[in-house]
Amino acid sequence: MSIQAVLFDHDGTLVNSEPVHLELWNSVLSTYGFQLSDRQYKDLYAGLPTPANASDLVSRFGLSTDAIALASAVLPSMNAACDYIQRVYLDSAREA
Repeated sequence: MSIQAVLFDHDGTLVNSEPVHLELWNSVLSTYGFQLSDRQYKDLYAGLPTPANASDLVSRFGLSTDAIALASAVLPSMNAACDYIQRVYLDSAREA
């Protein structure tokens, strides 16, 4: 089977990606001793841009980092998934 097309949905319209985002945020926040509950994430952060979430999290938890660094800590995990798909499946793909 060859892959003919891949549709990336980064905003949750077609795929519920919010649980993955919560897991990524909690992975980063755990280094500061904090975790978000499902309810906190849904009420405060779901559907919002990464920079806005990072800014609020730094302020809310008084983290010893800035919003840019916090967002940068989350983005590699998100980008790694895209890079893997590109390398393994889409080397000959083109953007439409």
